[in-house]
Amino acid sequence: MRRELESAYLNLIEPTNFIQTFSTEKEFIDWLLLGSREDIECCLQAFEEAEEYRWCSVIQRVLREL
Repeated sequence: MRRELESAYLNLIEPTNFIQTFSTEKEFIDWLLLGSREDIECCLQAFEEAEEYRWCSVIQRVLREL
């Protein structure tokens, strides 16, 4: 049971899946802004590893505006 929950959680937070929880780019940006600069940089790294480059550019823009 624990492994199944862990697997489901990891699947949920996979950037390709996670980004689908947001209806708009603005919702994603609002969520990013809830975190610290370090949190946002970690998010950028995860999205880069997932090759979600469209969203990487959004994250980079947010970091530049901080």
